Amino acid sequence: MDRRLSAIMVADVVGYSRLMSSDESATLSRLKRFKRAVFDPAVAAGCGRIVKLMGDGALVEFKSVTDAICAALAIQESADRVGETGGDVAPIRLRIGVHVGDVLVQGHDIYGNGVNVASRLESIAPPGGVVVSAAALEHVTTDLDLLIEDLGAIELKNIDRPIRACSLSRAPGASARANQDPALFNIVTPNRRPFIAVLPFTNLSEDKTQDYFADGLSEDLIDALSRWRSFAVIARNSSFALRGGDIDMRAAGAALQARYILAGSVRAKGERIRVSARLTDAEENRQVWSEQFDRRLDDLFAIQDDISRRIAAIAAPELEHAEHIKARQHRRRLTAWDCYVRGMHGFNLETCEGYAAARSEFEKAVSQDPNFTDAWARLAWTHLRAMVEGCTDDRSTAIETSLRLVRRALEIDDSSAVARLCLGTAYVWSDMLDEGLAEAQRALQLNPSYAHAAMAVGNRLDLVGRSIEGIEHMRAGLELNPGDPQHRWTYMLYLSRAHLSVDRLEAALDWVREAVSLRPDHPDVHFRHALCLAHLDRVPEARGALRRSEKCQSGFLRTRREWHPYRDEARNEQIFAGLCRHALWPAEDGV
Repeated sequence: MDRRLSAIMVADVVGYSRLMSSDESATLSRLKRFKRAVFDPAVAAGCGRIVKLMGDGALVEFKSVTDAICAALAIQESADRVGETGGDVAPIRLRIGVHVGDVLVQGHDIYGNGVNVASRLESIAPPGGVVVSAAALEHVTTDLDLLIEDLGAIELKNIDRPIRACSLSRAPGASARANQDPALFNIVTPNRRPFIAVLPFTNLSEDKTQDYFADGLSEDLIDALSRWRSFAVIARNSSFALRGGDIDMRAAGAALQARYILAGSVRAKGERIRVSARLTDAEENRQVWSEQFDRRLDDLFAIQDDISRRIAAIAAPELEHAEHIKARQHRRRLTAWDCYVRGMHGFNLETCEGYAAARSEFEKAVSQDPNFTDAWARLAWTHLRAMVEGCTDDRSTAIETSLRLVRRALEIDDSSAVARLCLGTAYVWSDMLDEGLAEAQRALQLNPSYAHAAMAVGNRLDLVGRSIEGIEHMRAGLELNPGDPQHRWTYMLYLSRAHLSVDRLEAALDWVREAVSLRPDHPDVHFRHALCLAHLDRVPEARGALRRSEKCQSGFLRTRREWHPYRDEARNEQIFAGLCRHALWPAEDGV
């Protein structure tokens, strides 16, 4: 038997048994007329193939999901028009389900899980309605003007995993324009967050007893990724069904209804073990990210935990970045998820313009999906970030607005690590440092792969006087996300300040030098550099760093005169001691 990927449509006549019992001959005659006048032309227009008729239903195969959806909607709309004209006492009503998946071909017939899912989707469709799997929608390439109701993940009879489904209808006025310019139309969904599937990692070691490590790593990754609320993770029993052999990522994505596939391998040799991981865009069959992790074979369970957290910490931002590119390229009306990833792009620019653009996108996201927790949290965060960057002088309003928005996020999902960390940040800027630390710790507990949470815990431990402990947390945050130039320089400044506060002067200087190399355009890195140099009595270099700081932003040094990061004023004085000792502080303009 051959195997191929197909779009499958299953249609069923509503109340067939009742109609047949009422008037068998008339019912059969009406169904023949309906098939000839409505069903067959719609299927032919989409180049579909009627696989078989089943008395009260039909199984149809299409090469394109777009054609299958257009045919399904055309059938339902034509059925309505037949009823409206009075051609029949009661119109023929159908339920239709559409799915995309692998099918087994034997002669003229097709079989397989893809057919079964389409059949089960048909059974939950309302009379006259069309229900489509989310996986099928992801394959729509031509813009259509649709209203789509997200039905969520649904347990279907005899299907071993929940299937995310949507109910379709034409947008008002769309059918009248449908044959004029299909490129005018867009998909409208309240939210289309991507699914990611973790395939079982392949054990490439000669020792096949290492299979348990590869499986354990995959399971830990599923757990770690599921803690990110902005996307969904396919369950283990579904993704593990695709074990072994050379797996086609596009087919795997279609079979699992996943837009992204995380796969990899494990190879143990001697006292070393190497784990390779790769994130693939299954729709485009394109690799998004890959990395290797080498470890000594000391404690396999500790290695498994460490690597799974690191992969999850890196893969999640990579996925959001890939989605942002898609949102920019695709010609469609933006969904809540599209708006969210576009907002994250502006958010990560860390500029006043970026925060304004991000705020607009996050507002669109929560307007389309009022239950999008992380979008509410990020919206709250734009107000805090704009305040910190000096984009607004109204500190109290920024904090109050942020608290109101993030509390809305937590009303929806109080286990969102992003929302918890945002709330903690708002507390810190409200001079509630203990509460801010507690929320950061809770965020890290909710998502141990959240690098920003690990860094925030460390930073706040330092601020409350537990600097040595804080340094360890901050180093862990860096290790979780080592390839993040966007925030790495900020982490360096936190670490430099913490080391400086406990008189680890050379370590403080090393960290701030790296920050200078990453962001030579930012005034704060040069100011922190001057602090470290002055402590080491390198006065001319410290004076030069102060000049560079002021050159980057005129008046910046005046703002730093009010900088008191620690609750303990003696620690604040210690930070400035070097500059004061050499009469470099308070700094004047033009130092």
